[in-house]
Amino acid sequence: MQAWSPHLKKDTECVERIQRRATKSAKGFKKMKYENRLKQLGLYTLEKRMLCGNLTEVHKILNGNKAKYFKPALDSHGIGGHSQKLFKPRCVTIVRRTFFPSRVVNDWNNLPQHVTDASVTVH
Repeated sequence: MQAWSPHLKKDTECVERIQRRATKSAKGFKKMKYENRLKQLGLYTLEKRMLCGNLTEVHKILNGNKAKYFKPALDSHGIGGHSQKLFKPRCVTIVRRTFFPSRVVNDWNNLPQHVTDASVTVH
């Protein structure tokens, strides 16, 4: 479960260091490279976990009530990608850029059509 969402690079690196240390403690993984340990253990970096969680939430919101959080892109047809492209508002402050609806739009708009059309299964 993602309990904390660091926005600063130094905070992300701090959490990632904890995962690096924890994966070394597994038997037989001490001398492996970090990327190999993650692959063997079926884990992902903090950045990938956060991205996956954010995009899953966008998908759930868009299939529910998107009017509150996102605006559709004005011309989403014919520009490639998928038909559910979102409008990215202009953000003047750094704080505003870290808000959920602002930070996930680029990642969402870069997804292929088959991914945005997929159904979400909640465990």
